[in-house]
Amino acid sequence: MTPSLTPPESNPQQQLNNLKFVIVAGGGLLGAVVGAVASRLFIRSDEAVLERDRQRGPKGIGFSPSVLLPLAITLIGLIREIGGLGDKKTEKE
Repeated sequence: MTPSLTPPESNPQQQLNNLKFVIVAGGGLLGAVVGAVASRLFIRSDEAVLERDRQRGPKGIGFSPSVLLPLAITLIGLIREIGGLGDKKTEKE
């Protein structure tokens, strides 16, 4: 009597579930590795920028007309809107 060498029959649904699990687990591991590498690169670039800024010294805030003009227009519009809130009367009839 020799043992049978045929593989055991498995359910196609079970094979599909196993494949889905392998794909999800592999994708999760791949995502974790990519996230770890990206965070390391971000930290390294941040350290380089901080060191370059430290060597350059304080630079202060520069105001130019191209920055101040839109800011002034927005501020004037905001003040007009706030002032207009008091002028509106609610009609209750």
